[in-house]
Amino acid sequence: MIWRGVLEEFDRVLGLELLRAVHFNDSSMPFGSHKDRHSPIGAGMIGLDALISFMKHPAVRELPFYTETPLDDGGHKAEIRMIKEKIGEAACGE
Repeated sequence: MIWRGVLEEFDRVLGLELLRAVHFNDSSMPFGSHKDRHSPIGAGMIGLDALISFMKHPAVRELPFYTETPLDDGGHKAEIRMIKEKIGEAACGE
């Protein structure tokens, strides 16, 4: 997956020990488009499998993730619940 190269480059340049949080979103634009347009998690060009795989990586799995998607509060709550279920955590509290 392409994100592995990103983590390797981050580690080479800065060191993964400096990574404190992840800005997390799916993209409605293809890789290399130089446009920052967000889709709901799993509904964009990156896709749910790649995003969940990234979240489970040992270098980032304990870090806070900040999502930025075009949903309202109810949509964000459902999205976070779905992510937690996919990574094997308990469902989001109500």
